[in-house]
Amino acid sequence: MKTLLIISLTIILLSSLAFAYPMPGKPHVDYTCGSVLLQWSPADSEQFHANGYNLFKSIGADGNWRQINQGLLTDTTFSDPEIIIANQFRYGVKAVFANNESDLNMGLPEYLPDPATIDYLLVGRDVEQPLNDWYMSILDSLGLHGAQVSSLLPYCGDMLRNLRLLWIGGIGYDIPHSSESADAVIDYLNHNGRLYMNEGSSIWSPELHEYLPYGYTTCMSFPFLSIHGVDGTFTHGLWYQFPETLYSSNLVPTNYEAQIVLEDDVQCGCVTLSVNKNGYKAVINSQPLHQAVDNDSTGTRLELFRKILQYFDILSSVDETHSGSLPDKMSLTAYPNPFNAQVNLTVSGGGNDGNIGIYDITGRQIRSLDYLASSASVIWDGKSDLGTPVASGVYFARIISGEKTAGVKLTLLK
Repeated sequence: MKTLLIISLTIILLSSLAFAYPMPGKPHVDYTCGSVLLQWSPADSEQFHANGYNLFKSIGADGNWRQINQGLLTDTTFSDPEIIIANQFRYGVKAVFANNESDLNMGLPEYLPDPATIDYLLVGRDVEQPLNDWYMSILDSLGLHGAQVSSLLPYCGDMLRNLRLLWIGGIGYDIPHSSESADAVIDYLNHNGRLYMNEGSSIWSPELHEYLPYGYTTCMSFPFLSIHGVDGTFTHGLWYQFPETLYSSNLVPTNYEAQIVLEDDVQCGCVTLSVNKNGYKAVINSQPLHQAVDNDSTGTRLELFRKILQYFDILSSVDETHSGSLPDKMSLTAYPNPFNAQVNLTVSGGGNDGNIGIYDITGRQIRSLDYLASSASVIWDGKSDLGTPVASGVYFARIISGEKTAGVKLTLLK
């Protein structure tokens, strides 16, 4: 009797597995100007072929799922015109078969900060997160409040109208290959924007040239170790040295509306230039300023960024409310990330005991973790300080150890 029961249960289990309907791939999110473009892989198998798909959307950390397509989707792409600002959202997709449907396959949570509630928006890819963190630490220390996104889209048109500062950080942000991204920058400049662009040599595009008039010299690139501010500009008197050899820049202004503000000692081209045109201002950089060595007598990098914000009319020349500080070299990494039950947070370069705060997407601290320098790591179990599990979504971990700070973005999936 016992053997017969086991055989029956096995047959039932195998039958359920044999008739399990395949799920489509997780919906992948890309942004266009004013819309969300979704793509997923088809749900096909040797036994089943999907007739189409239904797409669902959830708003808020614990939001309900609602179907957003009107009729059955026969393609594996969809454009959602509804942009959710300042709230978490995510998408899920189901495959529809002749007599049934698959389980919901959910994508990663998304969050778009509201430009009207912050001072600056930093655009930088995750692969350049240490540099992005460095920029944000400086801007925050100078009294600004901002947020980071990995793409400028879907912000375009009037969406950035009230933003004080657009900061394009992380090396390699690929504006030239996206005409919509270039158009979004132009929209912002036309609203009297203030723009900082890192790696100007890789971001140049014909579309932007009318607004940011710079080009390239044809001279050879020569090695150099130092740069200096140009007389008569806001960088006058500044001088910086680099620990390793760099090669001369080839940026050059193409008309009087652009001006060289930092030169290398070879002076083949300029390191950094400024633009003042039709009510907007920009600073375009081409060298790794974060690697420069600070010198109290010839200017720290903090002084340079303070002067840039003064040029942008964001800080006044007599504003001493926020003295500012440069971040030391400390990093915070997370593994695994995304995570399900717990994540290991590891600190490098932190010499003192400190505290790791866990924050939700609104900036509210939900957990405080004590960090001991002797152990170099701490585990977050996905719970709040009250001991209750938090919802799936995007969170941020930040450590303060003495005068050093570092942060990392976390994704919790359940």
